[in-house]
Amino acid sequence: MSQLAQPESYSGVQLKDNSTSSYGDCKASDNPPEILSMCWTDSYEKETEINTGGQTSRMTVNPLNPMLVATGGKQNNLKLWDLSKPKEPVFKAKNMPNDSLGLQVPVWITNIAILPCNHQQPEIITVSKYHKIQVYDPRAQRRPVSVTELGNSPLLSLALEPEQRRVIVGDNKGTMTLFDLKSKRPVGNFKGCTGSIRSIACHPSENAIAACGLDRHLRVFDLESRQPRYKFYLKSKLNSLLFHSQSFKKSKRERGTTAENDDNDSELSDVWDELEVIEDSLPQKKKKKTKSSN
Repeated sequence: MSQLAQPESYSGVQLKDNSTSSYGDCKASDNPPEILSMCWTDSYEKETEINTGGQTSRMTVNPLNPMLVATGGKQNNLKLWDLSKPKEPVFKAKNMPNDSLGLQVPVWITNIAILPCNHQQPEIITVSKYHKIQVYDPRAQRRPVSVTELGNSPLLSLALEPEQRRVIVGDNKGTMTLFDLKSKRPVGNFKGCTGSIRSIACHPSENAIAACGLDRHLRVFDLESRQPRYKFYLKSKLNSLLFHSQSFKKSKRERGTTAENDDNDSELSDVWDELEVIEDSLPQKKKKKTKSSN
């Protein structure tokens, strides 16, 4: 597992023996570095340095080709790199045309998703601080093939569902939206998050997604119904999460609680069945006699 400690500092963490190894310029400071993102890696490690050309907010690895990575950041447009040839990017995005005033359109990429494929120029999805979802096809053109504005808040987190038809995006105000890539329209929102959503991940086999952020909670939702399934309070502000490939399993406590509830329900139903049904008839009201005047 790799984690990004600073824009110029990377560390590797071995989960078995809790050992770490650092790459890049890790300068000592009074404040410990903040972990911004994580990703799973193989046991094979090789140090490679690339000059991204500016401030880098995000780096994403192609799931099917770990040697292919995408980078982007503040005034640093999307670039696609082949780590076996790190001197020049294999793809360099071009900014949108100037606005009506002739001013350059600002760029601030906050998250990147790569559609899994084996070739060198996969489709790429980015979100930005300017609440835009952009889809790039390097085989077609350098500019994005589609640009969609979503809401009015900066978009910070992004995850691609396993079927690659939709993405889940989160902003800095706790809004998490399921977005359809084909229709270019939002499908619906996941309710429950408060505060900035910093990371979203989809389970590779289960129909579930997880989100975390500055509200210190880890939340798991059902992908189709968009209803919450689990919620955990983790005490500290959260920046990144990863899903394990294993399927969800009920704990012993959950299984015991379910069995106990079933037994209690069956006992109660038996008790109710044995009770006699008593029909109470309401007493009829007596009619008042009225005196007739002669």
